[in-house]
Amino acid sequence: MPPTTWTRIVNGYIRTQTSMAFLLLAIIKPLAYISLPILILRSISPKARYYINVGIYLGTMAVASSCGATLGLLMFAVRLKFDLNAFIARAFYTLAGRVLAIQVTIENPEYLDTRPAVLMANHQSMLDVLVLGK
Repeated sequence: MPPTTWTRIVNGYIRTQTSMAFLLLAIIKPLAYISLPILILRSISPKARYYINVGIYLGTMAVASSCGATLGLLMFAVRLKFDLNAFIARAFYTLAGRVLAIQVTIENPEYLDTRPAVLMANHQSMLDVLVLGK
């Protein structure tokens, strides 16, 4: 079976590519561009990496709070009742936890099932919002 060919016009020239070349352009090239920042992050100093991670953390917090504010206005407009704070905290935990590869483990989770309960974070660091989202 002969390889599949693709014909396209690039800058006024007709270019024919085989399916393997198409795969290289369609899959591998974007993956190389995506992995470039990761390789750069590995080669920079730990202090710079810390500030980049803080920026990413605050950026994900801004995205989650913006979505929560928009959702809150929409819910207010249609008069729905929902625990919006818990939704925003969970969305932030999901987003920031995956982007920064942070995992929160809960010791004795059976105590969280009793209601009513008070859950407090002492603001020891910026990660308390992430913990409340778990």
